[in-house]
Amino acid sequence: MSLDYSGTLSTEERQILTEITMHIICNDTVAREQEAKVLFAVNDELNSAPLPDVPMILYLSVDNSGDELWVNSMQTMADASSDGTLIQLDCGHNVHSFEYERISEDMTEFIENLGKQLESLENEEST
Repeated sequence: MSLDYSGTLSTEERQILTEITMHIICNDTVAREQEAKVLFAVNDELNSAPLPDVPMILYLSVDNSGDELWVNSMQTMADASSDGTLIQLDCGHNVHSFEYERISEDMTEFIENLGKQLESLENEEST
């Protein structure tokens, strides 16, 4: 499979992103948070909360399509939403780098539809 990198970051932008990421994740606070007790507590708290029922689009790359736990978790999130969609893309893990045009089009349509739904609800409330 050949990958299209035409919409990705430049070398300089990737370097800046790496520096920002390292600044965020490589500090004392984050290092302390990586202790097992904290991770288990956070995991338990997240798992005990109900899944949000909010409109969402989830993207899955073919790189992750063989990971049953990952796929099932994403499908569970989409199913919990009254307006959730899971879309599998034939690309690498960083779907936003490879399928940026598709994702942009999907998100534009998704947001426009949310606006129409909101407008419809507002019209119902005013009558």
